[in-house]
Amino acid sequence: MAEGDRTDGGDVLAGKRPGFRVFVSYSHEDEALVERLVQILEDAGLTVLCDRSINVGMPFTDAIKSLITHAHLFMPLITKAARKRPWVHQEIGYAMARNIPVLPVVVARAGLPGEMISQLQAIVVKRKLSDLPERLAAANLEALVLPRPALPQDMVKVAYWPEERTEWMAQYADRVIDMGHYGMLRQKGAFSSFCLPDGHVSDRIWRDRDGEGVRSDHYHHLQRAERQALERHARQAGCRLIIDPTLDLRTRGPCVTSTRLKTLLEFVESMPDELLQIATSHRALSGSLTILGDWFVAESVTPRPGGYLQTVFDWHAPTALRRARQFDLEFEEICAQKGIAPQDSRGAAITEIRKCIEAATPEEPCDGRT
Repeated sequence: MAEGDRTDGGDVLAGKRPGFRVFVSYSHEDEALVERLVQILEDAGLTVLCDRSINVGMPFTDAIKSLITHAHLFMPLITKAARKRPWVHQEIGYAMARNIPVLPVVVARAGLPGEMISQLQAIVVKRKLSDLPERLAAANLEALVLPRPALPQDMVKVAYWPEERTEWMAQYADRVIDMGHYGMLRQKGAFSSFCLPDGHVSDRIWRDRDGEGVRSDHYHHLQRAERQALERHARQAGCRLIIDPTLDLRTRGPCVTSTRLKTLLEFVESMPDELLQIATSHRALSGSLTILGDWFVAESVTPRPGGYLQTVFDWHAPTALRRARQFDLEFEEICAQKGIAPQDSRGAAITEIRKCIEAATPEEPCDGRT
């Protein structure tokens, strides 16, 4: 196969990450500089698109638009000559209108052109681009091309479907990490998010936990992402759970209750005492509540088969802080009623969960386990 015929799929099958397609916009007065830029980008594993990629006979403007549309990244080379050329501005505007990420390479003292991209981050380099390889290596192109979903601008959003709730939970938890922070996880619910498996969606365990209410692989993928995102916070900033391991779900299938409790137990046993406190109470069945630090609150109160009718996400920081303090008061009250100190609650919960697993485990093995 000729080099020009190689596909991105070939990179994937070879275990390599395919390079991003970068459209380079430039002034033809800067041909020598463009040659250097193209070489640096290709050496970095990127695929360069520019007007030299256009086949003979294609309308120039349509071809340019097509190349920009199919680029992962738009990179204008900004020089003093480029700033004077109207088509450079036009191409930048077209890329921004198509939501193609724009990363200008600005030659020293050229400056960013106009107000349209004055707020964009740019790579500022020396005149002969000698420092571009180093600056390009330091740039996080993944974050630019594949950004996290934007946080809600409103303080409150409502998820009407379980899939939407689960997707948002993972996204918002990950976004807190993206901002450089971790938050203590407080969660109140029957078995918590840690009864969700961390295994691949093809694993038998997902069918065992679903029982007769089989869910899609897509939903399982979202649930796994929720578990992983919340666990990242729990292992960094700690976790307090209010659960009810006595809830019996065997009407949904003989393995449902035991499978979920075994998954939960694996997480609880893997956490040190200083990072996990867990109280057991029938109060956990009054709804589903997740509080991540004082970043956001997610609360569901109206159950339905397969999930909750509505989940309210609240990003109001004072509200999240107030709800966290209310949670802690309730947690400590439950521990006091049981005569258990919060710091000793993990051990007591492990004992109770094991008893519930023993009572719920069917004679026939689930996923090869008794």
